[in-house]
Amino acid sequence: MHRECGVLGRHAFDDAMSARFFGADVLSGSFLQEDLICVPMVVISPHDGGFTEIEQAVVAEGFRDHNSEHAAPEYAKKSQKWLVRDDQGVLVAALSVDVCWDWMYVDELWVSSELRGSGLGRRLMCAAEECARLQGLQGIWLWTQSWQAAGFYSRLGYQEFCRFPNFPKGHERIGFRSRFEPTHD
Repeated sequence: MHRECGVLGRHAFDDAMSARFFGADVLSGSFLQEDLICVPMVVISPHDGGFTEIEQAVVAEGFRDHNSEHAAPEYAKKSQKWLVRDDQGVLVAALSVDVCWDWMYVDELWVSSELRGSGLGRRLMCAAEECARLQGLQGIWLWTQSWQAAGFYSRLGYQEFCRFPNFPKGHERIGFRSRFEPTHD
């Protein structure tokens, strides 16, 4: 099928930050092309910060619609945390996780410098693992940096599944996971 399309692919920059796109390739003028997808004019512009509440609602609805079209499981994230306070009530360690689908993601694990090496980090991770197993999850995964706790997670039996060099420059971002053995009732 042939379609006649107007200006395609030409882009102009508004105030050196916004680009107006009329198609996929750098072309202009009227022409005929088989299987050409005519794209309405869109404006791509960078902004600092996260989505506004309205923007987030539009994006979330778009993801829900797409997932529904593909019979994907519903995205539902549940956050949990463990806090450790000393006898004065001062926060000395914390672990925050997100549970999504069948996995737990360790977002932050922090132990005050005075208590590092005391086994508190291990106890917090064990508490998270127990919670994940009770929920019937597949396992736990996390990111750490090369200057942080890669050795700690390895000693806990977590397996490295990804490593990004120079993230940031001169360092590495490392992904670890621990997959639970299936339980048989």
